[in-house]
Amino acid sequence: MILEEKDLSSIITGAVRTWEENGEIHFSRFTEKQTALYAQKNGGELLKKTFATASMTLDFITDADKLSFDWFMREASSRRFYHFDFYVDGVMTDHYDAEKKTACARGHAEFMIPEGKHHITLYLPNLMMTTLYNVELHGATMFEPVKKVRKFYFVGDSITQGYDAIYPSMS
Repeated sequence: MILEEKDLSSIITGAVRTWEENGEIHFSRFTEKQTALYAQKNGGELLKKTFATASMTLDFITDADKLSFDWFMREASSRRFYHFDFYVDGVMTDHYDAEKKTACARGHAEFMIPEGKHHITLYLPNLMMTTLYNVELHGATMFEPVKKVRKFYFVGDSITQGYDAIYPSMS
């Protein structure tokens, strides 16, 4: 099962908008108007930081046996490390270290899922602009968003974002 922008939009948490551009799916914590304000007022470091995927997760239920995707990272902070944390039924089963440590890189990630229906949570890197493409749930016959019962909105600085956290799920 190939997941498209509309599918990822239904399962992303922590983003106020998603969009597809050149086959890549983008996520943002800010509205277009808010991003434009940062561009107008600052245009430098603060604008760049608005593109970080801090506190974003893909959260869904599936019976797939594997999740795979290609990723593209762009600099969105002064830090150049990026990791994905993968949870199955609330337990971290993988911590993917991209190991590239550059301001701009592409890669591929795969996460195995045990047999049966499971609650999957993928934490996106918190210090880079992360775009995904070729997102696939292998062997899936079902896919559904996790219904959230509460929403929290956090306002803060680098500490709130988890600025030096290597595990995005623990920031």
